[in-house]
This record gives sequence, C-alpha cells and structure tokens, in this order.
Amino acid sequence: MDLNTTKSLVTSKTFWGAAVAVGASVAGLAGFTVSAADQITLVDQIDRLIAVAGAGYAIYGRVVASRKIG
Repeated sequence: MDLNTTKSLVTSKTFWGAAVAVGASVAGLAGFTVSAADQITLVDQIDRLIAVAGAGYAIYGRVVASRKIG
C-alpha cells in the first residue's frame, strides 16, 4: 500500500465505517437497534454506490469530452 497517494474522503472505507458507527450510536440513543452485521452491510453498500457513481462520472466525462483520447 502506498501511503503517499491521496484519495477523496468519500472513497474512504474508514470514513464511511466511522460515519455508520456514529449513525448507529445515534440510532441507539433514539431507541433503534443496528447490529454490527447491519453496519458492515451498509458500509459495503455505500462502497458499491461510490464505485457506480465513479464509473458513471467517467462515462459522462468521455461522452461530453471535446477531444479524442490518444
């Protein structure tokens, strides 16, 4: 793993894991129960949505591009 490269915050599983954990804690205070398995599933789903959004953005960028590649 190269720790000298950077990535967007929204592509970080650590960020989304922490956000889901905080959300689950807040939900617990409100009387809802969120299991650890549900939290893992939610983080995985968020990761997939981000991948789909990235692919969609790449396709959009190629469609609206004004110059050829290469």
